[in-house]
Amino acid sequence: IISFNPTQTVPANTNIRVYRRTLGSSSTSGLTQYLQMKCPENWTISAGSTVDWPNGTFPVQGSDGMSDALLANNYGIGYVDAGHGHRFNLQEIKLENKNRIFLNTKEADIGAAASAALAEGILPNVSTASFANVNLFDQPGDKTWPITLMSYIYMNQNLTKMAQAGQLLKTFVLFVLSNEGQTMAETFSFVRVPQEIVAYNNQTLNSLVLAPGTTPYTIEEGSKTMKGDGAGRFVISGKRQSFGDFERGLLQNQINQLSSRIGRQESQPQLVTMHGSGTTNPSKLFWKAMSLMQDQALLPLHLTYRAVGSST
Repeated sequence: IISFNPTQTVPANTNIRVYRRTLGSSSTSGLTQYLQMKCPENWTISAGSTVDWPNGTFPVQGSDGMSDALLANNYGIGYVDAGHGHRFNLQEIKLENKNRIFLNTKEADIGAAASAALAEGILPNVSTASFANVNLFDQPGDKTWPITLMSYIYMNQNLTKMAQAGQLLKTFVLFVLSNEGQTMAETFSFVRVPQEIVAYNNQTLNSLVLAPGTTPYTIEEGSKTMKGDGAGRFVISGKRQSFGDFERGLLQNQINQLSSRIGRQESQPQLVTMHGSGTTNPSKLFWKAMSLMQDQALLPLHLTYRAVGSST
C-alpha cells in the first residue's frame, strides 16, 4: 500500500481493521472472484458470495453495516458498492484497470464494461441462455472500472399465468430502462444502462409471452403529452400525480394511497399486484420506481420488492 502511496502516513502500531460481509453478498462474490482471477498466488481462500474468511477479520451485515463500520473506524478497510460509498462519502481507493490506468469509480465510465462485454461476446447471444459464467471483470478501456457488476431482473419468458400482472411486469422493466427510470437510477449512484444493452434488453422484452386478452400499459412521460390517449385506463402517466414527491416520505405516500384505494375498491376494477425479490443493490431504485408507477396509474396497482442478499 505504501509503495503505491508514498505520501501516506499511518501511526506506528496502528491496526488496519479488515471488514467483510457475513451473509451471502454479490459484493463479496464480485470482490473475491476478481482477486482470485487477478492474483491467485496471493488470494488463497475461496471465491463466491460466501467464503471462509480468516480469523482477525470483522464481520458486518449488509451494505449499510459495512458503510457504518468504515465511517466509525479510522484505518478500516472493506468493500461496498459505489452507490453506498458515494452516499456516505467514504474515502475510495483507486484500482488499476486492464489498460494499466489507476482510477476510482467517479473517474471511470462504469457502463463501458458492459459495452465491452457485449462486443466481446461475453454476454450470451440470446437472453434465455445461461448467465452463470458471465462477469464484467477487467474489461478493456482507459476509463473502464475493473470490478463492475450488473443487477439483473430475472423473469419467466411465459407470463400467461400472471394475467394482467404480466403486462404490468413488462411495463415496470420498460419504465426502469426508460429515460425517466435511468435518470432516477443516477440519483441512487447507479449509472445509465448503455444503449447497446438497452437494445439487448428490448429484444428480450419483445420475446415475452403474455396472456391473451390482456391490455398493454403505455407510459406517458411528464414532458410529452399524449393528447386524449394519455387519460386512458392503462396509461402510466408522468402527468398524473396523486401524492407528494418521494422526498417528503415514501411511507406517508403509501399510507395515503392505500387509504384512498380501500375506499373505492367496490367501484373499481380488481387490484393488479406484482411482487418480487432480489439483491439489495437496486432495491431503493425499484421501490421508488414502483411507488411512482402506483401514483401515476389510473387503475389501482400494488407493487412490492423484497430486498435480500443475492444468495439468500
